[in-house]
Amino acid sequence: MIISFNVSSLALVVLVLAHFLFLATCLPDIFDQVHHDPMLGNGREALEIIIGGGGSPPPPPPPDYQDCPPPPPPPCPPPPSPYPFESKRIEIVYPVIQKFKQKIKYDPYGITKTWIGPDICNKYKGFICDTLNSLGEKALAGVKFNGFNLDGPDLNLDGFIDELPDITVFHANSNSFKGAFPLKISKIKYLYELDLSNNKYSCEFPYEVLGATKLTFLDLRFNSFYGMVPPSLHARC
Repeated sequence: MIISFNVSSLALVVLVLAHFLFLATCLPDIFDQVHHDPMLGNGREALEIIIGGGGSPPPPPPPDYQDCPPPPPPPCPPPPSPYPFESKRIEIVYPVIQKFKQKIKYDPYGITKTWIGPDICNKYKGFICDTLNSLGEKALAGVKFNGFNLDGPDLNLDGFIDELPDITVFHANSNSFKGAFPLKISKIKYLYELDLSNNKYSCEFPYEVLGATKLTFLDLRFNSFYGMVPPSLHARC
């Protein structure tokens, strides 16, 4: 029998034989190194086998809620406060301000446009709030109308300043206040500053204001008061 090989077949056979010869020669050394490697330990204890593909691990099973009740619903938010004013003292002066607002017929700076709603302390221009120590609650402590140029045919203090029981200062120069002073102005127990200079008063000197026992500053210049200035006023200057 004559067996013929071409060159390519012979080369393939040679490569296969060389590969097996390499494995037979090198594998004993490799296994011997693994067996004696101190980092891997002895025997099969160092062998770690990982089976499975890549990717994320499967999600954990859902918890069993059969024996657990569902969580309670969140509590409802508290209802809005039915009381819109910061304090009872602020509520007292609210109708007084709104009534006085009706007397103002000329307001070049739009001051009275801010006198809307119950938030007197934060939104009403010309009014100052503070916590009075004797009361322990927020109150209207000051009026500052300086330079507002407010006017009206019946713009007077009667029914306004005397109805603000907690004010300490009343500054209203450069407006058009007129008429008589309210008799009850002396009952304002905290008032210590009154400035009505540069208004349109044309009447007898307002003796009533001298009854305000805490008053330490009084400015009535640039009006048209007449009459005798009482000696008691000089004694207080």
